[in-house]
Amino acid sequence: MTVTLRNAQKSELETLVGLWLELVDYNISAGVRRPRRWSNPNDYARQVVTEAFAGPDKNRVMVAVDEADTVIGFCHAQLLGESEPCPGHVNTLIVKEGHRGQGTGQLLLDDALAWCRANGADEVSLHVAAAALDSRRFYQRNGLEEGQILMIKDLGAD
Repeated sequence: MTVTLRNAQKSELETLVGLWLELVDYNISAGVRRPRRWSNPNDYARQVVTEAFAGPDKNRVMVAVDEADTVIGFCHAQLLGESEPCPGHVNTLIVKEGHRGQGTGQLLLDDALAWCRANGADEVSLHVAAAALDSRRFYQRNGLEEGQILMIKDLGAD
């Protein structure tokens, strides 16, 4: 199967949200504790991708498509600026189940890293669920190092 990368289109918003929800389901199945503000991932995903489309100078949203131009993965990279720990950030990278392990994630990550570098980022960060061992190994093989652990306490539910 031939996979091609191209810029995501605004008309693909719901497809991208659907892929994001696949990532959420995967993380939840692995036992990941999610921040409460992400408790409605459908709205959160839609907001983040919509904001990325609105700011193309600081965001890159790429999709991986098959020969029929069907979206099988997407990656959202951002330029956060010098006030953040790392000026580049891979916000989301997801490959549709059934297409994983075939190099699509590598294509998307390579594109995101190259875009961040070309736009002046000297370091790139991303978040990955601690329980997502396959994802962590993938990122480690690509030279990313674990730097922080996110710890969460719900202050609203007593």
